[in-house]
Amino acid sequence: MRPYQQVAEVVSKLHNLDSIKESLKKLLVDIDLAKTKGESWIEEKEESSYQEIMQFIAKKTSEILQWLLSITKQYDKRNKNVADKVLHSEELQSINNNVEDLRSNVKLQTKKLQKLQLKLKEQQTLASTSRELEAKFLDFKEQILQELHSASTFMSDLQLKCNLISKEFKEHQELDDDNDKKMAMISQKTETVVKQQEELSITMGNIMRKMDSLESEQNNIQDHMRDNRRFTEALAQIVDKVKATERKTTQKKEIPEFVCKFTGLSDVPCVMNCFHMIGQHEQQISEDGWSDLDTHLTDCEKNPGHTNLIPVENFKLDHLPSGHRNIDLFEFIKTVADLTVKVAVTSVSPNRPEFWPNTNIPYYFYNHKESPTQFLRFGSGVINNVSKFTGRACPCDKCEHSDNPSKEWWSLKVGTSANLIFDEIEASVTSLRLFYDNKDSAELVVKVTFTDFFKDINRDICVFTCVACDKRLSVLAKMVKRNNELNKKVFENYLQSRDHCKLMFIVSHPHGCHKQISIGQWKSKLKVSDGSNRFTHLTCTCPGSTGGAVLCVGYGWHAHSGSLKSGLNYSSS
Repeated sequence: MRPYQQVAEVVSKLHNLDSIKESLKKLLVDIDLAKTKGESWIEEKEESSYQEIMQFIAKKTSEILQWLLSITKQYDKRNKNVADKVLHSEELQSINNNVEDLRSNVKLQTKKLQKLQLKLKEQQTLASTSRELEAKFLDFKEQILQELHSASTFMSDLQLKCNLISKEFKEHQELDDDNDKKMAMISQKTETVVKQQEELSITMGNIMRKMDSLESEQNNIQDHMRDNRRFTEALAQIVDKVKATERKTTQKKEIPEFVCKFTGLSDVPCVMNCFHMIGQHEQQISEDGWSDLDTHLTDCEKNPGHTNLIPVENFKLDHLPSGHRNIDLFEFIKTVADLTVKVAVTSVSPNRPEFWPNTNIPYYFYNHKESPTQFLRFGSGVINNVSKFTGRACPCDKCEHSDNPSKEWWSLKVGTSANLIFDEIEASVTSLRLFYDNKDSAELVVKVTFTDFFKDINRDICVFTCVACDKRLSVLAKMVKRNNELNKKVFENYLQSRDHCKLMFIVSHPHGCHKQISIGQWKSKLKVSDGSNRFTHLTCTCPGSTGGAVLCVGYGWHAHSGSLKSGLNYSSS
């Protein structure tokens, strides 16, 4: 029979081996779990982020190695000399150091991969600017996937090496005499792992350089595109300036001006039926149609920025001079604005004379008699009377050709400048836009179907009556009534002081755009042969203001006629 002490020692060792075996089984289960989760992530069955899966694998690897070390510490105390040889040998210490280095490298690699991931996200936000850039990006993406696949392969190899290390530890316990050789092998394989880690770092560096190169190339392409865009914009601006120059050249074929001695501005003698002054019209001409008006507004040379013109919707009592902030005057200006209309004329009458009466001064647009209908002219006018009719058919063009004409319609009396609408021919191709107070105003356009027409070429006034059946015109009667009431009050209030304060205002549609108000003072009052007055002033006007209401407070209604090259404006008489 074996000695009891020997049998006990062998049984103790076998018991320790059983404990080690159970521990290694749990260790293998953890290794398989880590591998399964990593492979599921590669196959996109796992929803964890790249950073989370890398942290999980690194953590599991560290725990496995720590567990292996703890197993060796727990091995048979009576075999302490052998265990100490294993635990305290320089080779095992080298393994521990290498494992620590491996952990550090894994953390470092994780940070680098996080940076790579951020770079990839930034890269994905960049728009592909050309097929060549798209092809390069796809090639780059394929390289990234290949490198990521290599990284995944490396992690699998790392797990395999952990399994080998575990197996080698087991063999080391069974073959204690061969421990030094196995420790050397483990050290060598650990060095191989470190070398592979360094190679992966170099590969990642190459990827980063490729990304920087691609980003630089993309920036160059974007710079090139910006240069092309700037060139295109510059070219468009040049074309616009050329068109604007052509328009201005067409519009600024200015007729000679006439200013007689009576105005105090010239030494030319005044004659019978003298006009006193003939200057430049202020109609807005648009050879490019309706869409070109905003360009004229922006490119205005007479009043750049239009700082002295007040949009109707912004007009307040504070805009009046401090000594004239009277509520009746304010409301009167608002009612005139309500009744002001934009006038659009699409042709030039063949009846326009070559010269102003009894002068050799060319009359406006005589040389445009043959102009096509798209030669648009814009000005302003004011409604000064409204009558409502019911019970009989509306005589407007639309109702005349309708089987069901409207039985409710309105007759509008409109005043403007004769140089804007010269006769019935031009009136027949004229349209009026009402309530055009801002860019977003609802469009209410009345095509002129006139029933009466009057003009005085000497006074430069035109009055015509037109009909329309749009129900939105129903508010006009109240507006006209209120305007007449306030006109009477303001006239009486300023009758005695009118020649002292010289207050005036103009409401018009500058450049054919939404209506605006300008406040100022008249400069001179010129008496013409028929006893009427013509006023000069510096109150702000623009092309498109011709025909707009000129109200010299304390006097009657006048239309804006034009301006002189000196900058002085003048009204009809």
